[in-house]
Amino acid sequence: LKLAFMGLTSYLYLSRFVRSNYAVVGAIMYAFSGFSIYNVFFNHFHEAMIYLPFILYALERYMVEDKKGLFAIAVCLSALNNYYFFIGQVVFLLIYWIIRLTSGCWKTTPRKIICLFIPFM
Repeated sequence: LKLAFMGLTSYLYLSRFVRSNYAVVGAIMYAFSGFSIYNVFFNHFHEAMIYLPFILYALERYMVEDKKGLFAIAVCLSALNNYYFFIGQVVFLLIYWIIRLTSGCWKTTPRKIICLFIPFM
């Protein structure tokens, strides 16, 4: 079930950038990667692998379509699930956000950036 959710969340994220067929191949490669298969006995590693593409998908959806509800839910679920892996995900997410923002892929305003960090505005 965890491998299926890894594939689902990575498919959601990858389908924003590539065609559906390639997103399926990428999702299968992500779900059955060497890391996930090798660490099959450590159950808590798989939850982090489920939430990372989900958070990236939710961030992309917020920055492109201005829908922030899914991002708040994804961050909350990841933080509640495992706070140790959540810290690493936040560091990666900040690096990803800075790179995508400075590359000019997203059109943004200062209010949108503030609302990303303070969700109740």
